[in-house]
Amino acid sequence: MTGDLIISSELSLNGFNLTLEGNWNNVGTFTPVAQDVIFLGTNDQTVTNASGETFFNLTINKATGTLSLANNVTATNRLTMAEGTVNTGANILTLGTNAIIEGTLVHTSGTIVGNFQRFVNSSSSLLFPVGTTTDFRPATLQFGGFSSGGSIIASFEELAPGNNGLPITDGAVTVQNTFSEGYWSLAMPNVIGFTDFDIDLTGNGFNSFGIDADTRILSRTTAAAPWAANGDHVAASGVTAQRDNIGTLPLELVFADDTPCDLPTTSAITRAVAGSDCINDAGVVYQVTNTPGSTYTWTVAGGTITSGQGSNAVTITWGA
Repeated sequence: MTGDLIISSELSLNGFNLTLEGNWNNVGTFTPVAQDVIFLGTNDQTVTNASGETFFNLTINKATGTLSLANNVTATNRLTMAEGTVNTGANILTLGTNAIIEGTLVHTSGTIVGNFQRFVNSSSSLLFPVGTTTDFRPATLQFGGFSSGGSIIASFEELAPGNNGLPITDGAVTVQNTFSEGYWSLAMPNVIGFTDFDIDLTGNGFNSFGIDADTRILSRTTAAAPWAANGDHVAASGVTAQRDNIGTLPLELVFADDTPCDLPTTSAITRAVAGSDCINDAGVVYQVTNTPGSTYTWTVAGGTITSGQGSNAVTITWGA
């Protein structure tokens, strides 16, 4: 189906799969039976159902464009990600229905930007294919001492992690700074019985520091808590860092580095040509010492910046 689908009364797939290249809007009743709904094409698409939408098998196969969720969406049996981006916004994409029916993820390519919930009923390895609109930053978990099922909601947050609690020592390394690109969030809305878990996190697109054998995964229990070195360090492989034997959930997790960094300081503002400032003076240049890697934002009262905004020197014309 190439256009939009609006369910105003009732739709039952009843033995047929449905491929859609437009938007999905359900204001009636949808019965998925045991069939596939496939979102296909190159345009942006939206799934809307004020009560939350439920599919049996859900497939994302989008070469370009984004599938956006206006409400919560659940795939009860299987989620297939062939390619493409799913943006959940503040909503949740859920695989499975409970700790008994956890559903199956088939992932070839594609990223979930936002919140992805998986039910857990064993110690099997679990992939959470989360990330950003530009970078795939998945998390893979495996539980040890598994005793009872529940669920995990994972996301990657493009927010500054901060350095609360740093520096700290982990093994032979003094951890100085977190990577500024963001952090992973693992919520546990349905409690899982476990002793500990191992996690792999992939930092595609990270460039605030280099990823190497000393790159650490730190964790904290809340955004206000200090970063800590819970569990045991395992050396990174490529851009994937690993931490084993972490003993608690929920958590936020971040990459961290042993490079000490000092915040840049801004020198005093000087006049390029010595003199005093007068009303109607034009073309007066002011500057600070240029610090490589820094950005500059100037604010002027009583005059107009005519050039140089964003650099270490600006030209100002003073008003009457």
